[in-house]
Parts: sequence; structure tokens; C-alpha cells
Amino acid sequence: MTSNPYESPNPGKPGQARIVETPRGLMAVTIICLILGVLGLMGALGAFIGIISPFFMESFIENLPDSPDMEFQRANLDFQRSMLIPNLIMAIANLVAATGLIIGAIGGITRKASLHSVFVYALYIAAIYCMMKTAHMVYVTIGTMGLMQQQFQNAPGMPPGATDFIKYAAWAGVVFAAAWSIGLAMFYLWSSTYIRRPQIKSHFNK
Repeated sequence: MTSNPYESPNPGKPGQARIVETPRGLMAVTIICLILGVLGLMGALGAFIGIISPFFMESFIENLPDSPDMEFQRANLDFQRSMLIPNLIMAIANLVAATGLIIGAIGGITRKASLHSVFVYALYIAAIYCMMKTAHMVYVTIGTMGLMQQQFQNAPGMPPGATDFIKYAAWAGVVFAAAWSIGLAMFYLWSSTYIRRPQIKSHFNK
């Protein structure tokens, strides 16, 4: 029996090539990254739709009668248009990171040596994107909450403390999402270190 935990305990018959099993850790990383990559592509598609939607909504809202709700919607559209460049950068970064994760994960599953470096760089890019996403999310929340606070303060019949409750609930969601993004970034960084180990890199041999 071999003492190497990354090799099959069955050396095979004489004259037969020894079968080397894929480590469970590598398989887990590749499957998780493949799933996250697919979800990232879906998120990037939604982000691109969100970027162009304010331009279609503008002509529709302009034809509606003035009201406090319409004023809020117009102010929100103005804020979304002001975030066009940052939102576009984030969507492109998401698309690049997700595509790299999918290609790298496929390389991990198929053990393609040419895709090992792609996988490593994709994990770095994904980690950087997660940190960018956290900062972007905080900035957008600050801007949106300012608009919502003005809207709620001017709304008739708003119960006392409702504005604070909504604000705290929104920030609680941001904290949870930020913690998730930071956790993903740590996972990506750990995974990049893991697949660069010589005994793991050796499995990318096709």
C-alpha cells in the first residue's frame, strides 16, 4: 500500500499504468468554483440588464403624473445613471471572474495542465472582485438609503420609527452580504494556494 494519500492504494497489475485518483479537496474546489462561476454568469447578466433598464424606464416615468412616489423614482433613476460607469466595471469584473472560474474548474475536472494557471489567476480575480463588490455595495446602499429616507420623511401617515427600522434592516442585509463576499474572497485565496501545491498541481497532467 502506498503512503501517498493522493494516489490510489491499488498500484494495478504489472505492466498496467497506475491509476491516480483526484484528491477530494481538488474535486470539491472545482465543483464549488464551477457552481459559483455559473451563478456569477447569471449575476453578470442581471447586472447588465440593471444597467440599461433605467434608460428604458426614464421615458415611461416622465409620462406619469407628479407625485411623491414619482419624485422618488426619478431621483432613484438619476442615482442609477450616475452609477453607470461603476456598475459597468463591476458587471465586467463579475463576467471575467465567473468565466475564469468556469474554465479553471473544467480544467481541474479534466486535469488539463494548460488550464492550471488559468484556474489560479481566475481565483485571484474572483477574490479581488468580491472585495470590490463589498465596497460597491456599501456605496450604493448609502446613496439609496439617503433617497429612501427623504421619501419616508415626506410620506404622510408614516409610523414613528419606521424610517429607522427600514434603515437598520437595510444595513443588516448589507452586513450579511459583505460577510458573505469576504468569506468567498477568503475561500478563493485559500483555493489558489491549495491548487498551487506541487502534489495538487501534479494532477493537472493532461
